[in-house]
Formats: sequence, C-alpha cells, structure tokens
Amino acid sequence: MEFLYVFIIFAFFVVVFLFVINAKKSEGTKYDDFRNKVDENEVSNGKIDKNKVSNGKIGENEVSLRLQELGYVFDDYYTIDWHHHTHQIDHILINKKGVFVIETKALSGTIYGFELDKEWTQVLAGGKVIHKHFNPVMQNETHVREISDILEDEYDVKSMVIFINADISKVSSNFVWGMFPALNHLRSLPDIYDDETVEEIVEILEENRKYVDPEEHIKNVRNIMTGK
Repeated sequence: MEFLYVFIIFAFFVVVFLFVINAKKSEGTKYDDFRNKVDENEVSNGKIDKNKVSNGKIGENEVSLRLQELGYVFDDYYTIDWHHHTHQIDHILINKKGVFVIETKALSGTIYGFELDKEWTQVLAGGKVIHKHFNPVMQNETHVREISDILEDEYDVKSMVIFINADISKVSSNFVWGMFPALNHLRSLPDIYDDETVEEIVEILEENRKYVDPEEHIKNVRNIMTGK
C-alpha cells in the first residue's frame, strides 16, 4: 500500500512537470524567430500575420528614407499609456513645418473607407478577395494623443496615414495620402517653428521615448485584440 501511495505521488509530479514544459515550449515557439513590429491591422483573432509584417516593414523603411530628407525622423517610436498598453508609432517627423505622426500602410488593391468607420475594406483580385482592417486614421489618432500628451499640448501635432501601393481613391479622409502626394504636401506647408523650437521638440521626444521589447509589444497587441 505504501509503495502504491509513493508511486501515485511520483506519477502526479511527472505529469505536472511535463505539462509545464509543454506549455512553455508552446508559448515560446510562437515568437522565438519573430522580432518585427506589428500593429492592430496585423493581428487577426489573436494571430500574427507575418507576411503583412514583412511587407509593412519594407514600406516603412521606404517612407522613412523619404521623410529624412524633410527633417528629423523618429522610427518605431514606442510609448506606454496609463493602462500600461504599448503603442508603436511608425514615424514622427519634426521640422519647421510642425510635428507629424505618420502611420504607414503597405497594403495593395483598392481601399474603401470613411473617416469615422471602425473598419475599412481592402479589395483584391477584381473583387474576389476581401479583407477587413481597423481604420488606420482611428489607429493613428491614438498615437497623436500619446505624442500630444508627451509634448503637454504645447505644440500642434498632425496626423497622416500614408498608403504606399494601394488605390485610395475610394477613401474619404483628409488624413490619408499616397506617398508622393504626402511628401509634396509636407514640402508645401509654411514654416511655423524656428530651429531652436525644433531642437526642443526633438529633445523632449527623445527623453520620453520608451524602449520596448518587440515581443512584449506583440503580446500586448494580441491581448488588446482578444480582450484580455
């Protein structure tokens, strides 16, 4: 009887040990080889779309190089809000013309959406393929509020959403641009700051920049999207 009792206890601890090992392995393999940033549009039902992330990163790099010709640029700028949620901002451009918080989208096809719609529609292959995406204007508005808070509302922070490849003729929003029209628009704006003010803004943003592990941001976005 005593031997049976010892055997049952031993078997119980073996089962618990194997369960813990498998759980850790399952959690780790989801992200071990995946270091790229994601946003709400790259998460579906709590899963990461790696193809969208890869294409998005290429698009962001292209936009960043163009923006650097116009002023000081922060790429992949992280903030942490009062709810301890992380936010990843594609680009922040600071120059004499203002502060611009920019969301880059590398989607293709035709985009349909209104500024106040929660979801926009991406249509591909002549209408045979349809995807829904969270409204990027609303997404970027959150980023604008984060940067405005950091700057204590002392500077005017503007929102821009840049689509690199997609047809955006069916989008109704003053905040959405193609890449080259966006660059031309930025160049055409009048100067409102001097060099000293630009340096001051850059310094404030640099001091308040958060350095977040991309994997932690991925998990954070997944939890937000799944309501955890």
